Amino acid sequence: MWVTMILMKSVRMTRRGLVRARNWILFGLGWCFFGLGMVGTVVPGMPTTIFWIIATWFFTHSCPWMTKKIYAMGPIGAIIRRFNQRIGL
Repeated sequence: MWVTMILMKSVRMTRRGLVRARNWILFGLGWCFFGLGMVGTVVPGMPTTIFWIIATWFFTHSCPWMTKKIYAMGPIGAIIRRFNQRIGL
């Protein structure tokens, strides 16, 4: 009985660790795409908007506090919320 409980606890901790690792990877990718968008503001011919849209997707799927911050950005936040809910731009 206690062996089963220990195994179940380790499985839960592993699952929690995987979710945490996934969130950190998505958060890091969000910053990479945000940085590419910043480079796109300076380099001619490199797009900015698509990189920032991808970055917001990564941010909103990685951490709840960043989602709240992005959605609270006035009219832009409403557009991003509709985009992430697949309603459209």
